Amino acid sequence: MTSMIRTRLEYVAVDIRRLERIQKIATKMVSELKDLTYEE
Repeated sequence: MTSMIRTRLEYVAVDIRRLERIQKIATKMVSELKDLTYEE
């Protein structure tokens, strides 16, 4: 059971990293947001 949960969490972590990368790229494309950090 633990290995099944760990596998699912690792799979989701990959999706989260992909989404964050897309958000960073999209934020840089909007000129008003270009100077803000990712967290802002």
